Amino acid sequence: MVEIWFGILKSKCLKYDHFISVEQLREAIMTFIETWNEFYSHPFNWSYTGEGLHAKAVRRFCRLLSLETSQMDAKFLTSQLLLMSNLAENYISLIPPSDWRYLIDLAVKKDDYMTNIIELDARPRGQKKARAAYSNFVETVINHTEPLAKAA
Repeated sequence: MVEIWFGILKSKCLKYDHFISVEQLREAIMTFIETWNEFYSHPFNWSYTGEGLHAKAVRRFCRLLSLETSQMDAKFLTSQLLLMSNLAENYISLIPPSDWRYLIDLAVKKDDYMTNIIELDARPRGQKKARAAYSNFVETVINHTEPLAKAA
C-alpha cells in the first residue's frame, strides 16, 4: 500500500516541482498530505490475492537469464537466486512443474553467465554473498529433485 501512496505523492506533488531546500520540500509534502486527507483520502480496496505470483517470479527470472543482459549485476542476481531458493524450499507447490523444470534446465545452461556476473563483482562482501546465494541456489533448486516430486 505504501508504494501506491508514494506514487500518488510523486505524481500529484513532486513530479513537476523543484525545491531549493529540504524545508521547502517538507512544506510541500505536508501541505499535500493535509489536502489529501481533507478532500481526497479514501480506503484502498484490494482485490489481488497473489495467485500466480510465485510462478510469475520464476518465469521472470527465466526471461532475465535467457537475455543474458549486460545490465544484470551481482546484487540483483543475488536477490533473484535467494528468491528462487526460497520458492524451492517453501512454495514449490504453487509453481507449475513445467516452469520449475524450465528454470532448472536454463540455470544449468546459464551457469557460466551467472558465475561470470558474480566473479566480476568488485565488492568483496557482495561477491561473497553472491557466491553463497549461488551455492544455495544450486543446492536447493538445481541439485534437489525432491521439490519436483512434491509438485508433481
